[in-house]
Amino acid sequence: MREGAGLAKAKNILFIMFDQLRWDYLSCYGHPHLHTPNIDRLAADGVRCDRAYIQSPICGSSRMSIYTGR
Repeated sequence: MREGAGLAKAKNILFIMFDQLRWDYLSCYGHPHLHTPNIDRLAADGVRCDRAYIQSPICGSSRMSIYTGR
């Protein structure tokens, strides 16, 4: 199909999921002693979630919910 024929331009999305990493252990969220320059650079150039909710307080089931959408 030719460009501009009503198709949206594809977006580049990088979804990073950490296991056992609290949000307040990143310097982009204000930790005074831990320095995470690479994650900080990604946060500065992209989207940073300031309010997020999980499906379960147990790590495994919360990850599976994100993986499967259930």
